[in-house]
Amino acid sequence: MVETFQDILLSEFVRRKGVNSSYSLRAYAQYLKVDQSLLSKVLKNKRKPSQAMIEASLRTLGHKERSIQKIIRNEKNVTSYRMLKDDEFEILSDWIHFAILQLIGTKGFESSPAWIAKRLGVTTVQIEKALGRLTRIGKVNIIDGEYQATGKTHTWDCLTSTTVARRLFQKRLLELGAKKIEEIPFDDRENSSLTIACSKQLLPEVKKKILRFKKDLDNFITAHGKQDEVYQLIVGFYPLTQIKKEINKKGK
Repeated sequence: MVETFQDILLSEFVRRKGVNSSYSLRAYAQYLKVDQSLLSKVLKNKRKPSQAMIEASLRTLGHKERSIQKIIRNEKNVTSYRMLKDDEFEILSDWIHFAILQLIGTKGFESSPAWIAKRLGVTTVQIEKALGRLTRIGKVNIIDGEYQATGKTHTWDCLTSTTVARRLFQKRLLELGAKKIEEIPFDDRENSSLTIACSKQLLPEVKKKILRFKKDLDNFITAHGKQDEVYQLIVGFYPLTQIKKEINKKGK
């Protein structure tokens, strides 16, 4: 993916918050000598930056003239649609993004990439990149230096088809789940399974029932007390037998 002006602004802001968790968007705007409202809109992909803003901001951030001109060319060649698609792919394929959105609402949350990384057991760099993507697609806002989930609901469930990103996401969750069985004490987790004979024709209804179960569980947990940890539910329903193919015996 081609690096854009927005990428650079977000990466630098997240880096600065990693050094100082109280660092605010207002302070960042003052440093760049731009209006805070304009900067916020550019970071959220709601406003296209002028060439003058790009040049001045990049010079303030220490970029050389050759680098500045390359970035300006990138702005002309890379569309917001393409960037959004790339971001959506990364988000759909990596559990970290969903974990961050849930962690933001927990008790004692700190708007620091280093703190978030420690809580999720990943690197600060991974968190910085994830926060950048979530900000670009409008899932996270930066208000007075604090990360806040926008509250916009978005379901990623799909009962009719899959994608490369979705398959990658499920693979990563299964790998993570296997790792957690070894790392997490039994009292702090639940792992179980069900093996059952089933008609293939029932699969569409089974999928709907699993979806309803997930929604019911989500509503139950949300309605009961202040959340302090982030958990992951993995539900799999797949054939252990080889699926029988209908054979056309006509002409044989």
